[in-house]
Amino acid sequence: MSNLSAGASSWAPPASGEAAPAAPSTSNLTEKEEAAQIVARAQAEMEERKKQQQKVAGGMSKEELQALINAKTAKR
Repeated sequence: MSNLSAGASSWAPPASGEAAPAAPSTSNLTEKEEAAQIVARAQAEMEERKKQQQKVAGGMSKEELQALINAKTAKR
């Protein structure tokens, strides 16, 4: 149900019988820090993938490519 009256151009609070929407929960500092770490790690991994793509695009032998794949899977 909309909280705008017919013809009204501004928001009106819900009537006393209607429940107000729940306010979004605030993130605490640790959640923000964790999110920042995830983003930083993802960006570092993206840069590493770009470097690896440039190596492959430059031309590699089968042995070099296999060594690159083996090194990457060994990290995991």
